[in-house]
Amino acid sequence: MPVPAADTSPAAAVLDLIAEDMAGVDLVISSRLDTGVPLVRQVSKYIISAGGKRLRPALLLLMAGALGYREEQRFNLAAVVEFIHTATLLHDDVVDDSTLRRGRATANQQFGNQLLPLPLEMPAWDVYLYWHANVEDDPANKWLRERLTAAMVG
Repeated sequence: MPVPAADTSPAAAVLDLIAEDMAGVDLVISSRLDTGVPLVRQVSKYIISAGGKRLRPALLLLMAGALGYREEQRFNLAAVVEFIHTATLLHDDVVDDSTLRRGRATANQQFGNQLLPLPLEMPAWDVYLYWHANVEDDPANKWLRERLTAAMVG
């Protein structure tokens, strides 16, 4: 069987720069999904394992790197961005009564709409508690937030 050719696109080259950081984000995501509630864990892992490019956390990591921010907190912030994005996709699937996403059954199709608030709310609540306990007043995150705002505003 032939070996697939390596992706040599410019996008792949950029993402290679943060491959280790993305692995750190994946560790945070996995740890946050391990709620101790088997059903919540099963539904959450199904949703997250659907794949996707994870461009939003990648952009956050690239921007943090460009600004010289290398603290561990960047993994948590990137995971927050991914959880929020995933929650919006889940919400869209429920509202639109979608049956497929990325070539497989949507979570609402697989588990039913009545179960979906569990994995959606657990990470969201975790993010809320984490943000207020660790991020909001962290000087490093204030520094990063100021530079990101300056970069986006011009």
